[in-house]
Amino acid sequence: MLPTPVSLAGHTVIFGGSFNPPHLAHQMACLYLVEGLGAQAVWLLPAFVHPFGKELVPFEHRLAMCQLIADPLGKRVAVSDVERREAASGYTYDTLVELTRRHPERRWALAIGTDVLAETPSWHRWPDIEALATIVVMGRQGVAAHRQGVLALPDIASRVVRERVQRRESIEGLVSVRVRAYIEQHGLYL
Repeated sequence: MLPTPVSLAGHTVIFGGSFNPPHLAHQMACLYLVEGLGAQAVWLLPAFVHPFGKELVPFEHRLAMCQLIADPLGKRVAVSDVERREAASGYTYDTLVELTRRHPERRWALAIGTDVLAETPSWHRWPDIEALATIVVMGRQGVAAHRQGVLALPDIASRVVRERVQRRESIEGLVSVRVRAYIEQHGLYL
């Protein structure tokens, strides 16, 4: 039985990540946040630089693929390039401070995955992040969740998508048809 989810009415949910590439579980999470939890908006924020130094395909490709998963979900799901700013550190806290400065009228929530939940104590200024935003944990099948409001999404990982592309195996059912076409068109992850 799922715990009672939190209401996100009136909140703009920041859903950040590498999105290298964005997959169907990311898209399903957006749908759940707006339709299941009533978020006013969900903003996908692809990381410009990864705070732990992970190698990523160029930002423009990840930004474009995020737009491809956002478009079918309507105007409440948008993509932000705020991480591209010149002084961007890649830290969630700094991004939330910048967004609050730009949009003081908004109430923020932050969507994170159960797969990174254990890492949050090591995040830059995690207690301050919790003070700035309501935390919403998005589950992945097979990963234990310890917070209220967790919905288990399909166990899809961007790493698996990249590996399958490298081996020239099908990624059908892991990413949207639009993202799959984009990856093929641009020869990403080969």
